[in-house]
Amino acid sequence: NYAATIVDELEQIILFNQGKEKVTVILAREEKPETIKKIEKKISEIIKKEIVTEIVLDPSIIGGFIAKTESLTINGSIKGNLIRLKKLIEE
Repeated sequence: NYAATIVDELEQIILFNQGKEKVTVILAREEKPETIKKIEKKISEIIKKEIVTEIVLDPSIIGGFIAKTESLTINGSIKGNLIRLKKLIEE
C-alpha cells in the first residue's frame, strides 16, 4: 500500500529529527507493563536512542522477544535460541 509506505517514511523522518527510533517488539504473549518497560529500557541502552515501540504478538517465537529497528534485529526469542543451538549441534 503506497499511502501506508509514505506514512511510515514520514514517521521515521519525524522520529529521526527528534533523536528517537521506532522499534517493533515481538512477544509470544501479552506481558506486564513492567516487563515491557524493562525490555524498552534495555533496547534503548543498546541502540543509544530514545525509542518508540510497537508491540506485536507472535506465539510462534515461544518466549522471550525479538526487537526490530530499520537497521538492527535483536533476537532474544526461545525459538531463535533453539535454531542457533540446532546449528551448533549440526556442525
